[in-house]
Amino acid sequence: MDVNQPKYNLSDLTTFFVKHRWPWHLTFWVLHLTGRSLAYYITVLYYSKEVLILMLFSELVFAGLVYLTLWMYPRFSKLNLILIGGAIWIGYVALLASCQIYFLGALPEMSELTWMTSFLGNIKLYLITFILLILAKYFKDSFIQQWYDDQQKKLQLQSELQNLKAQVSPHFLFNTMNNFYGLAVARSDKLPDLMVRLSDLLRYSLYETQSTTVPLHREISYLKNYIALEKIRLEDDLIFEFNTALKENHDLNIAPLLLIVPVENAFKHAKNVVAEPINIKIDLDVDTEGTLWFQVRNNCLENRADSDDENGIGLENLRRRLQAMYPENQHVLTAEQKEGSFEVSLKINLQNIAL
Repeated sequence: MDVNQPKYNLSDLTTFFVKHRWPWHLTFWVLHLTGRSLAYYITVLYYSKEVLILMLFSELVFAGLVYLTLWMYPRFSKLNLILIGGAIWIGYVALLASCQIYFLGALPEMSELTWMTSFLGNIKLYLITFILLILAKYFKDSFIQQWYDDQQKKLQLQSELQNLKAQVSPHFLFNTMNNFYGLAVARSDKLPDLMVRLSDLLRYSLYETQSTTVPLHREISYLKNYIALEKIRLEDDLIFEFNTALKENHDLNIAPLLLIVPVENAFKHAKNVVAEPINIKIDLDVDTEGTLWFQVRNNCLENRADSDDENGIGLENLRRRLQAMYPENQHVLTAEQKEGSFEVSLKINLQNIAL
């Protein structure tokens, strides 16, 4: 372990504040006491006994009022909270003014103090405190709720990612192994390379997709391995084209198992083509601003429907993952049925990911 690595990161701190209530209360009272100290308490040793008693009394009542407001917050409507809570705080200021007259009225320096002067001098400060307390409570609850929503979203994404990993189905593996058997019987030179590709495909799908993002060149390598294994099944019935000028030494990352969905769908649905070879074309590029352009086109029947089969994940799953992982204005996914073909186009700004 790196000894210079901080023990806690921002995520740990956020989780700490979500899971514990006392840091919020401690922060509030530290801020309150700091403000009161700068205004009054820094000269507390010069105050008379009457002033100190009044200060202690007002702070105890203030603390009770704070927790009464927090208790009311989830139990009252916002309008009732403002009206009833505001009336209670105004009552507190009226009580404080009366106490100031009672405790301090006999002091020479307070001889000109009146109840109305005290009331008007405090009402603005305490009403602002009341409003800020409600806003702080709203912020805290919203912050915690957003954290739980994000956790739920991450769990959903992890579940969908597990489903995507499961797309390397037993059916696909059985077909691949049967094809391997045929190549082994024929003593084909292709067999060792294809076995390495299958191993790499499984390793990537099961182990290398645990992170939020993966290197783009690994995602492309995964696609190529999947395509190579599908080619065994289709052999001469496939016309395939993969166009990319992308170099493998770039440093861009992408959310894992996004690109495989339209490619897998192309092979699945193109197999229904009757009396003609399966034709699949893939174009992939990344511009200088880090935007990925990905297009998959395959020939298909005219009534081809954009829907999942029992073993597929489909474009709807892909849409949900894109919406969750990339801001709405940072990706575009389109699927279009044309005359005798189906085309999926994907555009992603790889430099902007939400998670």
